[in-house]
Amino acid sequence: MPGFKKILLVEDDIISAMIATRQIAMNDFAEDVITAENGLIACNKIEKMQAENEPLPGMIFLDLQMGVMNGWEFLEWYNEFTASLQFFPPVYILSSTIDEIDKRRALMYDRVKGFILKPIKPEDLQKILKDNFNAYN
Repeated sequence: MPGFKKILLVEDDIISAMIATRQIAMNDFAEDVITAENGLIACNKIEKMQAENEPLPGMIFLDLQMGVMNGWEFLEWYNEFTASLQFFPPVYILSSTIDEIDKRRALMYDRVKGFILKPIKPEDLQKILKDNFNAYN
């Protein structure tokens, strides 16, 4: 049985999104992967879910470097959006950056629970499941 009912993958690179989606499926991580090509599309999907009283994803994988609305801008929006929510999906950064400044900056956001280097690996998924065993999903 998958760990999460649904997750949101915010990734503008088609190949990275395909790899992540495949790893998620192969490792029984989530029943459903909702994808968004940038932060703005992700915001719109989350707002629509809430407006329609649909459960939010159990977690979010977020790339940092994207067009239209990047990961940093999404995180600013997400902090405001979730400020009044009792339960909100944790965010895991999924990035190819090796810049320690980016990693430290990302982990300064309360909603960010981890930083994963692309490509995502089975051990990354297992750690997330272990860390979120009783998480909202």
